[in-house]
Amino acid sequence: MRISRLPVSEAWERWLSEGNITLEKFIGQNDGVELIEKAFTGDGERCVWFAFGNEEWYQKGDPGELNRLLMGPMALGFLGENGYREVTSPQDYDIVVYPSRELQDMGYIDHYGVYIAGGVVSKLGRLHIVRHELEVIPCGFGDEVIFLRKP
Repeated sequence: MRISRLPVSEAWERWLSEGNITLEKFIGQNDGVELIEKAFTGDGERCVWFAFGNEEWYQKGDPGELNRLLMGPMALGFLGENGYREVTSPQDYDIVVYPSRELQDMGYIDHYGVYIAGGVVSKLGRLHIVRHELEVIPCGFGDEVIFLRKP
């Protein structure tokens, strides 16, 4: 599914690249982003952990290796083997996949979230858990989104 960017994406991109604006300030300055939980966590607990942490295969695996696998070109194949199927109309608790703009042709993934109540709940790296509109993401994430559902 192709998504249209909102102007807030530029602000988010600036926040990510400069590293000198607090998430709270970013959230306070931009509609479409809401802080759900402050959560500075370990290296393994990123968007992949947030989206798939309850899966048995994730709990039995090495978080670092799973993070590399699920951000790389084998991600969608691996998820398909574990029961996820692409859908065109999202429902609550579907996985939202943001393919990499720069590496999309090779199948790389930039970000995962969970579709809830018309928005996306996700974890920003090792930072906080936020709810954001589907289009309110860094510009570098491209303009495509994939919805996955596990029956």
